[in-house]
Amino acid sequence: MLDKLQKTLKQHIPAWDSAKYLLAVSGGVDSVVLAYLFKQAGLAFAIAHANFGLRGEDSNLDEELVRKLAADLGAQFHSKKFDLNKSEVESNSTQMKARELRYEWFQDLANTHNLSFIATAHHLNDSFETAVLNLSKGTGISGVRGIQVIRDNIVRPLLRADKEEILAFAMEHNLSWREDRSNNSNDYQRNLIRNEVIPQLEKINPNLITTWIDSAARLSQTEEMLLQLVQQSRSKYFREGKGHAMISMAILNEIGGGLVLHELLKEYGFNWKQSVDIIKTVGSSGKIFLTEDYRLNVDRDHIIISKREDSEIAEGKMAEGDTNFSNELLTLRCQVLSTLEGQAMTQSVAFLDMDKLSFPLTVRKWQAGDSFYPLGMEHKKKLSDFMIDLKIPVNLKETVQVITSKEEIVWVVGYRVDNRFKATKESNRIFSIKQVSE
Repeated sequence: MLDKLQKTLKQHIPAWDSAKYLLAVSGGVDSVVLAYLFKQAGLAFAIAHANFGLRGEDSNLDEELVRKLAADLGAQFHSKKFDLNKSEVESNSTQMKARELRYEWFQDLANTHNLSFIATAHHLNDSFETAVLNLSKGTGISGVRGIQVIRDNIVRPLLRADKEEILAFAMEHNLSWREDRSNNSNDYQRNLIRNEVIPQLEKINPNLITTWIDSAARLSQTEEMLLQLVQQSRSKYFREGKGHAMISMAILNEIGGGLVLHELLKEYGFNWKQSVDIIKTVGSSGKIFLTEDYRLNVDRDHIIISKREDSEIAEGKMAEGDTNFSNELLTLRCQVLSTLEGQAMTQSVAFLDMDKLSFPLTVRKWQAGDSFYPLGMEHKKKLSDFMIDLKIPVNLKETVQVITSKEEIVWVVGYRVDNRFKATKESNRIFSIKQVSE
């Protein structure tokens, strides 16, 4: 057991033997064994125990056992009582809420006491149970590969050991621990899998749990390969700007493109079914998909994702001279020029005749009824029609901003200058406005 723990820590933490750890100890056999192994390994550690009082006096007895354990091992002891009332768990299960509060407290302790890692007593059986639970609900590779040994600063040094080994170690060393009687109840999904499902699977493969070691390793490597592919595709097909992200449809021409696309969309809350439906709409334009926080628009060549926001973009003023302007979605750099010579005209730069401008200019979100004279045209055009002609996706229309002089549009930012205000070779002073990508 000690050898497995040391090898696991050494494999995942470079300076494992000099690091300081916070051990999450519940009082059950797994976490008690974890604490004794850390003592045997000569590692620096403190012990933390969260008391949620969910089992009445049993919860207090758990805390007393862990307090005594810490004293016997010469470790600093931290405990905290939590009150999980109905209002706190209104939108979460009790177990999920308890987990959230517990880990928040662990992180606070680690930061306060300069402890590098939080160690939990999850073992091989826990990893397999997690995979089965996720598989029964529907999941991807990350769900079926089980629990990771390390994630951020949380490490699980017992993942190479199964429950039988842990119990054997505890009895061999005459350790004391407390049994949580709720583990025998099938009211919790994980307990149902542990008590009913796994025994049936072990009839097929008596070595089910130990066999899981190799399966988990292969699945973890498969996940690593997928994540590398996602990163390569991100750099090639993904572009992010202020307020939106764009993914080129060309990503679907790559091997595994649909799966990679899903991994990118997953970051914005889109599930697998939505990803499949999005792929089915390729070739059409204008289809909208929503999550709680994001809006996705399927354009002709791109998937465009933007934040769902109800708030208006604040109106701002732009002063005369060399200056910068920024709001929620836009950064502009302004400069006064004496000539257009050597200047390149692009959609992201406007060159305006300063003698035709009245400062300060106004920067605002476009409004229904706005119209202007697009560069190269002698007649007025509604801005809404102009955007339709350019086939600007619905979610990007919401972010379009204009710059006005005395309520006349001088530039639809990033798209077109007004013909009346354009700078020419005859202009004495030129006001250059450049949209900066961040």
